[in-house]
Amino acid sequence: MLAARLARLPLRLPVRAARCGGPATPGAVAKQRALFQRRTLATAVAGGAGSGRRAFDAPIVGHWSLFCASMVFGIVVWGGLTRLTESGLSIVEWKPITGAKLPTSDAQWEAEFEKYKLFPEYQKVHIGIDIDDFKRIYFMEWFHRNIGRLFGVVYLVPAAYFV
Repeated sequence: MLAARLARLPLRLPVRAARCGGPATPGAVAKQRALFQRRTLATAVAGGAGSGRRAFDAPIVGHWSLFCASMVFGIVVWGGLTRLTESGLSIVEWKPITGAKLPTSDAQWEAEFEKYKLFPEYQKVHIGIDIDDFKRIYFMEWFHRNIGRLFGVVYLVPAAYFV
C-alpha cells in the first residue's frame, strides 16, 4: 500500500549521474525510485513483516492523543471552576507524592485549616469561613491537582512505550 502511494508521487530525487555531469536517464531515475521505495518500506514499517502499519500511525496512538487532549480540556475546565469559586490556593503545601490523599480525620482537617488561616488567601478572600466551607474549597483544589497528576501518568507512560 505504501509502495503504491510512493509510486504515484512525482519523485524529484537527484540522480547520481546528473550530479556527476552525466545525463539523467529514465533507467537511472527508475532505479533510484525503486531504491527509495525499498528504503522507505524497510525503515517505516514497524510491528512485523507484512503488517504495513507504522508505529506512529497505529490507531492506539491516535486514541491516546485524543484522550490526552480531552484530559487537557477537562483540566482547563476544572481549573476554571476552581478559579471561579475562589477555591485555588486552599492547599498551602505542595507535596507531589504524599499530597494525593485527602485529610481523613477531624484533627487533620483542623490542622490544614489552621495552616490556611495563616495565608493571605484566607485573610483577604475567605475571612471567617467555617471548616465545612474550607472542606469544599479544599476538595476543588485537591481534585484539580490530582487530575493533573493523573494526566502526567496517562501521558508519560504510553509516551515512553511508543517511543
